[in-house]
Amino acid sequence: MYRGFLLPASHVIHTVGPIYDVDSNPAASLASAYRNSLRVAKENNIQYIAFPAISCGVYG
Repeated sequence: MYRGFLLPASHVIHTVGPIYDVDSNPAASLASAYRNSLRVAKENNIQYIAFPAISCGVYG
């Protein structure tokens, strides 16, 4: 997790989603990516979180 500096968000949490052609269980891996991001937010007392689409680009 990083501070947001000049972004409109106070923090940025980075996560990696599955590569669908490689991952044997991409649905579970994607759920884990979201769940872990929520865990990090909770551990750092972050009250609001927004997610971009994860693994919807070239690997999704």
